[in-house]
Amino acid sequence: MRRLVVTSTVLALSTMGLAACGGTDSHDTGSVKVSGAFGSQPTVKYDGKVVRDKTEVKVLHKGTGDTIAEGDSLTLNMYLGNGYTGEKAISSYDKGQSPTPIDVNSSTLPALEKALKGQKVGARIEVIAAPKDAFGPNGGNPDLNIGNKDTTVWVLDVMSKVGVKDVDRSAVPKLFGKGGGVPAGFDFTASPKKPSTDLLRATLKPGTGDPIKAGQAVTVRYLGSVYGSSKVFDETFSKGKKPIPVTVGQGGVIKGWDLGLVGTKVGSRIELVIPSDLGYGAQGREPSIKPNEALVFVMDIVSAS
Repeated sequence: MRRLVVTSTVLALSTMGLAACGGTDSHDTGSVKVSGAFGSQPTVKYDGKVVRDKTEVKVLHKGTGDTIAEGDSLTLNMYLGNGYTGEKAISSYDKGQSPTPIDVNSSTLPALEKALKGQKVGARIEVIAAPKDAFGPNGGNPDLNIGNKDTTVWVLDVMSKVGVKDVDRSAVPKLFGKGGGVPAGFDFTASPKKPSTDLLRATLKPGTGDPIKAGQAVTVRYLGSVYGSSKVFDETFSKGKKPIPVTVGQGGVIKGWDLGLVGTKVGSRIELVIPSDLGYGAQGREPSIKPNEALVFVMDIVSAS
């Protein structure tokens, strides 16, 4: 598995413009009314064509969890609509969808970064985003039928703050091998039938190198299985296979890898139990990974630069 890629057309900055649906309005018009309980599909009613020159943020439900700060990793349920047309673009509340992982940092869409920082887990937030704050200087997202001058409407439910839970090796599935330290798979006999909803990391062999930082390029060997499965869907430990290069913390791999590798010392062997929303979520990765399946990996951190 050369790249464990999770992409999000919702959260990616678009460099491709799409002609505005709404012309060149330069004054505020229209309004939005959002109803519904936290965690459930919101009802969004548009009164007129919604146009904003400045982003507006409204907290509809205050959270009671941890405060969100720069650098935090979150999972969000999210509705996105086109304020000018009044049409839903995408929603993670829809059947078959799952919460979206997001990092709160300079690469986050400006409107969402502004809305999330300082809020608490458990908050429901309404955002009416000016075009310049939604999809970069060129604006628009063709995949979502949002023009470069279209105001967007977001409803964000902050479901959780994501971090790594370091555990003893007894808390993760037992690893068995082929001999010579080469792993062959996982034994789930003594493991819970349902995987943890936390991202678990067990250090099977501590390394002596420097801890990995976000943004670093590293090379790793890995072996992965669906949680509870006796089958290995991919691995790079076999003879003739080489370790693979990945860049940590920049979205080029699944979120569970991004979070699980940071802080691990070079030379370590770790095991990660990754919940579905930090793996391939509701989409899965056919044919090996079905929708909403948790994953287990053993990883050797070979080097970093």
